[in-house]
Parts: sequence; C-alpha cells; structure tokens
Amino acid sequence: LICIAGVMAFWWGTGTFGAWPPYKWNGCIGGIFIFGFGLTAFWLVAVGGEFISTWFKFLDVYLGRGCYFVYLGLRIIPMGQAFCLTAGGLVAIFGAANIIVHFLFEVESIAGETTPLMSQYKSMTGSE
Repeated sequence: LICIAGVMAFWWGTGTFGAWPPYKWNGCIGGIFIFGFGLTAFWLVAVGGEFISTWFKFLDVYLGRGCYFVYLGLRIIPMGQAFCLTAGGLVAIFGAANIIVHFLFEVESIAGETTPLMSQYKSMTGSE
C-alpha cells in the first residue's frame, strides 16, 4: 500500500514537474521517498529478522514501529489525491494500533518474540 502510494505520488508529481523552480519537484521527490519507505516497511514485515534488529533497532519494538507507520501515514495523506488520503489514514491507524499494543503487552523485541500476542492476551484476562 505504501509502495503504491509512492508510485502514484511520483506519477502525479510528474504532471507538475518543471525544470525550474525546484519547489515543483516536491511530488516526484516525495513519491520516491515514500516508495523507499514502503520497501523498508515491506522488508520489515516480510523478512524482518536480524537485519532489522541490528540496523533499525527502533523498528524492533511496537512503539518504534507504530511511530514509523504514523509518520508514513501523515506523509502520504497530503499528497493530494483521494487514494492517498485513504491509504495514509489506514497506515496511520495501523501505526496507532502498534503503539497501543506496545503499551498493552510487554514485548522487548518483536524479532525475538516466540509467544503470539493473542495467547498473551488470553493469559492476562484468564480466558481460554
């Protein structure tokens, strides 16, 4: 979703791209950065592991991951299209959910976590 928003922002940004003045380059440059952030988010979810916990330590806890997704959502929203408003809102809500999970459960490292969150929730509430 984030990568798609980045590609679409780049595409829409090329419509206003001109040789001069440089302030018209914002859509294209912003689209490239959002696409790169989207690739990072994809790597985080699909592969994760030691690379994330070594180089991007803040993404190895739910608070850092949540702040990252809230930032991306707020960066996608003002890109000027209805799709970006929707996609950015969804990404920001997902980030807020990660922040809430951080404060509900004591997880030191997502990469090293072996107990699923749902079983932690059931043990906290006493339900089966």
